[in-house]
Amino acid sequence: MSPINLCYSHPRGLDHSILRCPRCYAYKPPYTPKLDLPEWIEWKLTDESWQQWRDENPEEVASMCLALLERPLIYFATSNERR
Repeated sequence: MSPINLCYSHPRGLDHSILRCPRCYAYKPPYTPKLDLPEWIEWKLTDESWQQWRDENPEEVASMCLALLERPLIYFATSNERR
């Protein structure tokens, strides 16, 4: 999966200010990308707002489906389910 860069290094707004994460601001290498959460992968694979992206990226969709199958499922019980 391709990492998403969450650091804005381009001009923003009328004042052309540049927003950078602390690492970029200090001219350090970028953070090591982490895997997407299963909930986010499922959203991208099923929500209608992502349909065009799925149509344009079939290889990425296949990779995400495999990633969901290969990851262990972790169950976090809510306080009501613990009783």
